[in-house]
Amino acid sequence: MGILDQITGKAIAQQVTEYSEIYGEILIGLHRDVEHLRDDVDRAQQALARAEQKIERLDQQATRLDRQHDALRSEVQQAIAQFQGLAGRLEGAEAELVSLRTAVARLDPAPAGHPDDGDPGASGLSVGALWRELEVQRRRVRTLVFLCLLSLLSSVVLGVITWTKG
Repeated sequence: MGILDQITGKAIAQQVTEYSEIYGEILIGLHRDVEHLRDDVDRAQQALARAEQKIERLDQQATRLDRQHDALRSEVQQAIAQFQGLAGRLEGAEAELVSLRTAVARLDPAPAGHPDDGDPGASGLSVGALWRELEVQRRRVRTLVFLCLLSLLSSVVLGVITWTKG
């Protein structure tokens, strides 16, 4: 049959069929691999698109945080300026208080208590009136200190709230 197969072409037909099956399997495998690679590329492109969207959102957040940081810095600088102004007023009130204490000490050589006599001192006010004015000024100074601290605290709290809500 070897010669007869060669003459009739049956051996060649068997080889062609065998090679067709082998190469067909190879081509089908390559086609599957190409399809898998195409799917991988599609997934990678989708992941890249999602990453680009995240980058855009992060960039927007960074821009917003920069604006909030600048606003917070401005608010803190304003609060510091207000605090410095209040501190200046406080120093003036403290100086006035010291002046009043000195005047009262000159009028009453033995300040054992708060005299309530009606004798006018060198300034034309009674010692009792000067003591009352001294107490009023002391309360004003304490109020100013309290307001300064409250203003500074509220500025810091507002700044932190603004910063964290961003």
